Amino acid sequence: MKRSLDVQEIVRKSVFEFILQLDANEVVVAFSKDNVELLDLVFNSLRDEDQAITRIGLQIVHHLISKTIGDAETQSVI
Repeated sequence: MKRSLDVQEIVRKSVFEFILQLDANEVVVAFSKDNVELLDLVFNSLRDEDQAITRIGLQIVHHLISKTIGDAETQSVI
């Protein structure tokens, strides 16, 4: 049981770390109005019990804001 929990935590962190690796074009595509589930995932991470996830969530929000400068549509979604 403990081992499966560890694996789940690793997978969760990997998903958030993957989002941090997106370039500007990928961010625009991933965080479009058609894909609000991903935004919900990111903003819900800010309230996560795991502080590592919360920190990564904050990094993602900063990443999103900096990567979407000049793209008014994506900025409005964020």
